[in-house]
Amino acid sequence: MEPYRSFGYRLHSWTAALEQSRAVQNRGALLRARLLGSRGQLRFRGGFTMSVQPSNLELAVSLVRLSYFGATLTTPTEPKWGAWTVSFESGTIQTPEGIIFDLESIEPAIFAETYIHQIHFFGFDLSTRIVVDVGGFVGDTALYFAHHGAKVIVYEPDPSNYSMLQRNLALNPALAERITTWNKAVGLQGSMPIAVGLHGGSGAYATSPRFERLESVDLAGLLRENGLSHADILKLDAKGTEFSLLFEPALSNFDFLSCEYSADLAKRSPAVLIEAIKRAGFSHARVFKHNCFYYSLQEHGTIQASRGISPLSSQPE
Repeated sequence: MEPYRSFGYRLHSWTAALEQSRAVQNRGALLRARLLGSRGQLRFRGGFTMSVQPSNLELAVSLVRLSYFGATLTTPTEPKWGAWTVSFESGTIQTPEGIIFDLESIEPAIFAETYIHQIHFFGFDLSTRIVVDVGGFVGDTALYFAHHGAKVIVYEPDPSNYSMLQRNLALNPALAERITTWNKAVGLQGSMPIAVGLHGGSGAYATSPRFERLESVDLAGLLRENGLSHADILKLDAKGTEFSLLFEPALSNFDFLSCEYSADLAKRSPAVLIEAIKRAGFSHARVFKHNCFYYSLQEHGTIQASRGISPLSSQPE
């Protein structure tokens, strides 16, 4: 049975939903809305409120989850330090850094990783850096890196994600000037099958009835089509191709690496990725859990590595 349809997966999802509902003070209103389609007023911890009904239930659940992961929500008329500003009128949400996203693009766990847990932090000033963002999703990491001054080259194969990425760049025109986008996969040179339409879960590993063969490049082709012989940072969240990309010789053309891996889906050990990184010349590496979900590092996690160069100075440590 496919994982997302299994009884265990559904039980875990409902248990997680019950736990995450702690982000609102009146959990009953949220549960009634989810189970019965009732209308109600959600009162979030921190004072934010919103009306919930069947037509906006998905958005309400997303905001509840974002709040549970650590975001304080507020409205444009009640600004708060460190809060995420939700505008139902414009259909947008603004991070504490001032980056604006379409509300429909929010995937709470992914946005929490980027903007609350800051798992992609490589320095306060990246103005001299080139970042290659593989698996750009809806632009959350591209805009994060651009906010810190980097020039960003982002690849996102899923057509729906790519469309939302463009909408989010349009909401941040000053940052968008530093971002180049490609509607391609990164893995094989030529084309490859990608499961699409799964929002943050799209990728080569995903279980989905809808696969599309999409244009793709390998790392060498990526550098070549952007006129680069070297880039500073490779952020890799390719949902399926990390176990091939990290073995490419072109990996040696990057100084820093941040790679989310799914060893359980690839049925391979993450230890082989560490060995590949070492062979590419990376001398420093760490492996860590990038969110609070239940899994072991044998199954899933993030590897960050460097060649012993400080992201702040470009000088050897």
